[in-house]
Amino acid sequence: MMRESLFISVICVSLAGCVSAQENVTAATAPATQEAAPGKQEAALAPQAAVPAQEAAAPAQKLSSGELVVKCWEVHGKKDHEATSKHTQHLIDLYQEEAKTQQASLKKLPKSKDEIMAAQALNDVATAFFIQGESFRDQGKNQEAINAFRVVVEK
Repeated sequence: MMRESLFISVICVSLAGCVSAQENVTAATAPATQEAAPGKQEAALAPQAAVPAQEAAAPAQKLSSGELVVKCWEVHGKKDHEATSKHTQHLIDLYQEEAKTQQASLKKLPKSKDEIMAAQALNDVATAFFIQGESFRDQGKNQEAINAFRVVVEK
């Protein structure tokens, strides 16, 4: 029971941080799209849409779980369910083992920023499952949504 409540509390803190990060990203990109001419709004957004394909092709550095979770929120906010699934699963695949290690090492509820940041992969993997659950729910895939939310609560 203690582990579940720790996990849920860490998720809540993580979600608050991710929403804040998503708002910062949205605020940073909003002026560019607002300044574009009405017919050129798609062109202003096109380079952003092409980024995931470029990242997949490039043998670039491994993105942090925090960077990946921001991308997950971005595509989820656009209601792009296919990209949401791709990005969240990528984050989960890369960081799930580290998250499990962090979960096992928790002895008490992290309270300070440093303690919370020490469980960053745990926070971000849980957030990825949460985003998957919301995406499934939005698509009417209720059982898949329940399964994703259950991972957040039970593991």
